[in-house]
Amino acid sequence: TTWNIEGNSNITYDKATGKINVSDELAEGTYMVTLKFQYEKDGTIYNAEKNIEIEKKAASVITSVRVSGNSSVNLVTSELPVKLNYTAEVLNQFGEVIKGEECVWSVSGANVDGVTIDDHGVLTVGNGVKDSLAVIKAMSVTSPTVFSELSVAIHVSEYASTLYPEAD
Repeated sequence: TTWNIEGNSNITYDKATGKINVSDELAEGTYMVTLKFQYEKDGTIYNAEKNIEIEKKAASVITSVRVSGNSSVNLVTSELPVKLNYTAEVLNQFGEVIKGEECVWSVSGANVDGVTIDDHGVLTVGNGVKDSLAVIKAMSVTSPTVFSELSVAIHVSEYASTLYPEAD
């Protein structure tokens, strides 16, 4: 039984582990290699091969955070407190989501007494909150200088008709 890779000497196959190894000397880019397998059984030699595309990229680096959720909410006083969900995704230099990365959440802004956000991005608009402009911030735990902010206009009224005049 023999295994080998053809196409680039910086890409090898380790038959002990079954892994394809890429040398540090290999430049970034996309490479096509062929993994070949040969074995003999009852005097007959069998061959198999598989073309494999390997892409070597620079190490992933956190470059941005993306915050998603409503940027404007209309609330009736009698409905308070209200919980609103926001999400944050940490992205690398390729614009790809880095799985498992967490963010620290905070809220600031004008008239935000009674407006809080928890560790999971749940914004709570509490009783007594008036119209406000809350700025939600999600900051990367791994890279604290990388963050994103989302301004959320919070409109609160005692009467739904002032929030939704078209419903009259």
